[in-house]
Amino acid sequence: MNQYGMWQPSGYPPPPFGQVKVFVKYNRNLPCSIAGLRARALGWLKTDLALRSLAIAEGTSEARSDARKNLIHWKTDPDFALVREAEALARLPEAERDAWKALWAEVDELIVLGGLGWSKP
Repeated sequence: MNQYGMWQPSGYPPPPFGQVKVFVKYNRNLPCSIAGLRARALGWLKTDLALRSLAIAEGTSEARSDARKNLIHWKTDPDFALVREAEALARLPEAERDAWKALWAEVDELIVLGGLGWSKP
């Protein structure tokens, strides 16, 4: 068991995006803290975002396009509305709200860079 009451073997990478979405959507009624669940999901999304950033910076045009499409999906997926939309973010504690806003700002930046065919200098 991890600190959120969820089983996760140590030393394993975070789950794929689809599992993060399911985690956020269906674990709302667990006896652990909702803020803890959001923190866990934020960590997974940051890791996934770093991998997609690498794909956009150094990947093939197909990898870049795939990463960009997935990030656009993040921005429109209703399952993330509770941690993406302005009204929902306003209900979060300031530090948590700032962390989510930073994530979405980076997602926006990568969507633009991915569309421009950006790569590391």
